[in-house]
Amino acid sequence: MRLAMFTRRNEIRRDEKNKMILARTCERLRGMSDDPLLSDCLRPKAIRGGAWLGTGSVAEQALRFARNMFLARILAPGAFGKMAIVLCLHRSWMCSSMWA
Repeated sequence: MRLAMFTRRNEIRRDEKNKMILARTCERLRGMSDDPLLSDCLRPKAIRGGAWLGTGSVAEQALRFARNMFLARILAPGAFGKMAIVLCLHRSWMCSSMWA
């Protein structure tokens, strides 16, 4: 008798647990669309990543501009031209080594 009650109690607990898991899975599936790129969980991450990428790009351009203004101020015009050529070649070398 006790064994039957214990077994029935475990079956009820297992059924309740399975119902909870099924309900959570259904809630997750409702939030997702057919296209994984448009799902609710991926969209905020993509927007946040794009914002960081844009912010980083703007910051890089601002720092590059500040560096050039500083170099233009302290270097003679001829030296600044040579420095611009060196920086241009360095940048080209970095881009070519990235693709090689």
